[in-house]
Amino acid sequence: MTPISTTIPDRPSGPLGSWTTCLLGDDRGGTRPINARHDVAGAVFLLADSSVPGADEGHLDEETTAWLADELGSVPAGTPTFIALHHPPVVLHHPVIDPMRLLRAEPLAELVAAHPQVVAVLTGHFHTAAASTFAGRPLRIAPGVVNTLRMPWEGDGPLTTQTQPPGVAFHVYDDNGLFTTHYRVVV
Repeated sequence: MTPISTTIPDRPSGPLGSWTTCLLGDDRGGTRPINARHDVAGAVFLLADSSVPGADEGHLDEETTAWLADELGSVPAGTPTFIALHHPPVVLHHPVIDPMRLLRAEPLAELVAAHPQVVAVLTGHFHTAAASTFAGRPLRIAPGVVNTLRMPWEGDGPLTTQTQPPGVAFHVYDDNGLFTTHYRVVV
């Protein structure tokens, strides 16, 4: 069993294998999505750009959706594949933050459902460690590294708090196909 971290190195090194990057943006501040594929330790990580310049909510444009479809189609059957994006594609039951999720998540759900090699969808954005399902697969939302979202049932106060420690998620996909996430606080 080899733990797989979702932290991708700046360049290939050591036993983690090699990876290639497909950058669709430009260095002049262009607004095209920046998508990347990383082949690491026998798994494929597809990093899809869900950001919308000037907006809080997420969106996968046609270019990114087509890129995901092409990449998923090129991954050999049985190769563990993880899709990572910034905006969670599900409601987390928070009236302020839910409108800032990935809007129009149906095209992504169709891609995930059509490709059995997709093990899980990994996201952030909400600054709260959470677990759910999406298109029949595990969905993991990373904890905040600076502040934590205050959920409505946690009492009155600001939207986020810095009184809780930052966190990190460790994902392990083992040889038996078991996907496990461990959440830890960082002190």
